[in-house]
Amino acid sequence: MGVGLAPVLGWGGVFGGGVVGGGARDRIVPVDQSRRLYEAIRGPKELLVIGGADHNDPELGAGDEMMAAVARFLSAL
Repeated sequence: MGVGLAPVLGWGGVFGGGVVGGGARDRIVPVDQSRRLYEAIRGPKELLVIGGADHNDPELGAGDEMMAAVARFLSAL
């Protein structure tokens, strides 16, 4: 199943910040892996889990909830 988050967590986290988005029904990247990535970020961050969304669903990349999360994140910088 790939390397997962081992390299990221081995570095001591993600430096910087960002929005981590995940789908509650993601069959490629489980939502708990998205949450672990969010927890590893050291800096401004926002987590968005979209209920019912799978990995390649459009709402994860450009849906209203995602765009609002990105706008909130950027306006807080």
